[in-house]
Amino acid sequence: MALKICKWEGFAVAAQDLILMIEAEIRPHLPADPNLRAAGLAALYRAVLAAEDMPEHRTERGWADAIEEFDRRLEVYMAKPPLKPDAISIATALRLLDHAPIDDAVREADKMMVVNNVAFRFIDYQATLRKRIDLVAFARQLSDRMVAVP
Repeated sequence: MALKICKWEGFAVAAQDLILMIEAEIRPHLPADPNLRAAGLAALYRAVLAAEDMPEHRTERGWADAIEEFDRRLEVYMAKPPLKPDAISIATALRLLDHAPIDDAVREADKMMVVNNVAFRFIDYQATLRKRIDLVAFARQLSDRMVAVP
């Protein structure tokens, strides 16, 4: 069960980080208003979570805390210049470490290795996105949704 919890808690933060990474990549094509961007990204995050079956360990509380966490992150990230994937992905790495079923001494000793490994994976995702997705077209669709968000 501990590995499943780690997987789902990591997923919740990785989804946040991937959304922030994509936003950083396409920000020039999105609305300039940080509040519009934040509202659109918040809606996207909620849709990502809703698309998955609720994990067993979250059936009682749902994703409210993860959603609140992302909303707080959006307040900070939208007001500043975009970060690079390695800086964004630290949140995922630390959450995985928090929930990994390993001894605390191993957790501490491997912290930088995990942070760097996750960063490399996110950088690879960014390269893949650039190759596989028409980012300008995607930005246009996302921008339309952001403007339409009440």
